[in-house]
Amino acid sequence: MAAEASRTRWPPLALLAIVLAAAVMLAPLIWTLLLSLKQNSELVGNSGAALSPPYTLENYRSILQGNQVFRWLINSIIVSGGTTVGVLALCSLAGFGFARLDFPFRRTLFIFVLLGLAIPEQAVILPQHQLFAALGLHNSYPGLILPGLAGPFGVFFMTQYMRAIPRRAR
Repeated sequence: MAAEASRTRWPPLALLAIVLAAAVMLAPLIWTLLLSLKQNSELVGNSGAALSPPYTLENYRSILQGNQVFRWLINSIIVSGGTTVGVLALCSLAGFGFARLDFPFRRTLFIFVLLGLAIPEQAVILPQHQLFAALGLHNSYPGLILPGLAGPFGVFFMTQYMRAIPRRAR
């Protein structure tokens, strides 16, 4: 019993290394929190002002008094939820089709989908903008949700997942 306890005990140097790594990783978060508790006028000329009092919650009060923050939160929930549901529905259907159904040009079409992974998103921003402008989808939820629905990574991922599921014996 004593031997098991000694095997699970951390050596002091390893524990010190973990604590130091945690401090280094938490430092930017703590610095940002301290900066958020200062008046903007104090921070303009001196970023070192974060370490000296006085601290105030004025920035948080002004954010929460504006109605826009809650609207932004609702927008984010709608867009992320709609995109998630749409991606799961479309990519799982496409993945099932590629993994389990035999149809003409299945491999060729799957390779075509995989080639979509090689196209950077920055390359399609301008054509996408022009298309959505022509369709009147700017500043709308469909304009934010539709572009990400049938991404090639989701189709590939769901295809591989469906292939890993064993088929039932008939």
